[in-house]
Amino acid sequence: MMFSVSSNNHVFQSLSHSLSNSSSHVLSPPSDYLFQRSIGYAGSGNPIREKLAKASNGEDIKIGVLSGSISTGHKLEDKNKEVYHSVLFDWFTGKFPYGQHTLVNGAATATDSSYFTYFHSKHIPDDLDIIFIEFSINDGSIYPTERGDGDPGITKNMELLVRNVMQMPNKPAIIFLSFFSFKVDLLFQWARGAYSNCKLL
Repeated sequence: MMFSVSSNNHVFQSLSHSLSNSSSHVLSPPSDYLFQRSIGYAGSGNPIREKLAKASNGEDIKIGVLSGSISTGHKLEDKNKEVYHSVLFDWFTGKFPYGQHTLVNGAATATDSSYFTYFHSKHIPDDLDIIFIEFSINDGSIYPTERGDGDPGITKNMELLVRNVMQMPNKPAIIFLSFFSFKVDLLFQWARGAYSNCKLL
C-alpha cells in the first residue's frame, strides 16, 4: 500500500530533485539513498501505481491527510508552504499537470488514530484516491517507555482505521508516514504539567 522502491525509483528521483530545488529552509537536499533508507515497508506498490497511472492519463486525483498536529503545520513559520503534504502536492501537480488535483487536509491537533477510526468521515471525503496517514507521535508506543506502560490497543485502532478507509469507493492508496522529535519527552512533560495546573485552577 506504499511506494515500491524497486519499481518506482523514477518517482523518488523526481521527488528528490524537486525537494532539492525547494526554497524552503525546512528541507535540506535529500538523496535517493536517504529516500530508500526512509522506507520501512514498501508493499506491492500496486495501489499507488494505479493512481499514478490515472494522473498520467490526465485524470483528477484527490489526496487526503489524516494526522495530528504535525500535518497541521504546528510550529512552522509558513504552514501553507512548509508542511510536508503541501510540498508533496506541489511536486505532484508539477509532475502531473493535466488533471484538476485536490488536497484535503483532515489533520486535527492533539488527536490519535483511535479518534479518526470512528470520525474520519468528518474530516475527509469518501472519494479520495491517495491518503497519507501519520500518527507516529500522537499514537505513542505499544511498548513501555518513559511516557508510560504502552498501549497494545494502538495497533487495533490503526488497523480498524485502515480497514475503514480501504472501503472507500475509489479504493485509495494508503501511504503511512512517521516523524520523530528529539524533544518529544520534554513536550509531554510540559503537557502533563499544564494539565495539572489546569486541574488546580
